[in-house]
Amino acid sequence: MSNFAQRVITALIGAPLVVGVTYLGGWYFGGLILLVGLLAQWEVYRLTEAGGVAPQKVLGLLVGACLMGRALVPEAVPAAVAGLIVVLVAELYRRSEDPVANVTATVFGAFYPALLVGYIIDLRIRGGEAAMGQEGAFLLTVVVIVAIWASDTFAYFAGRAFGKHPLFPRISPKKTIEGSVGGVIGSVLILVAFKLALVPSLPLVWADVAVIGVICGAVGQLGDLVESMFKRSVGVKDSGRYLPGHGGMLDRIDAMIIAVPLVVIYLDWVRDLL
Repeated sequence: MSNFAQRVITALIGAPLVVGVTYLGGWYFGGLILLVGLLAQWEVYRLTEAGGVAPQKVLGLLVGACLMGRALVPEAVPAAVAGLIVVLVAELYRRSEDPVANVTATVFGAFYPALLVGYIIDLRIRGGEAAMGQEGAFLLTVVVIVAIWASDTFAYFAGRAFGKHPLFPRISPKKTIEGSVGGVIGSVLILVAFKLALVPSLPLVWADVAVIGVICGAVGQLGDLVESMFKRSVGVKDSGRYLPGHGGMLDRIDAMIIAVPLVVIYLDWVRDLL
């Protein structure tokens, strides 16, 4: 079976699950995102180990869980700070030759991807429902996720059809400028389609459609390049093998890690200024 066929089958199985849990919201959605984030964080730690660093994986995962769960339990933030202090103290007893690298890798994994993944929970639950209600937050979360995934698909086909000029050959030789532009256009088109089909249920004006579409398309691709940079630096092809055709969890959500926080920042802070 080709890699593309595996990607399609995995998406067909996973997409209904993601949509269903997103509709339920609350701890159902929060629990799924916590699981996804922790798997991705574990993969980040495996990448750092491949680079010769020894992160404190268990403590780092606990800190990451607290940072992700802040949208569900605000008191988790002080717990995360306490956890970071424990990481520093624990490193005293490891007798490592490079404690700076170990602590840096541990803390880095708690922020990328864990803290950034937590913004997906913000989008659906804390910020989303407060601003747009239950239905609006559900639709917005689904639209953003679909737009990010669609950007990857549009970029793939646009690159194959029109790609001539490398986008970032040092990091990802197969990606092209034409494919990148196709991904942004595809993301915006998805937002437009949802806006037309779901009026007035989707609480976005046309300016929101344009901004969020560009964020999901352009910034999402940046997230993919960032992860490719990390993998290439340690000589690893995929972050894991959980998802046939996609690799690991980090491979699947690398675009969301960067794009969703910016969508939340736009909706919470920038939107009212425009």
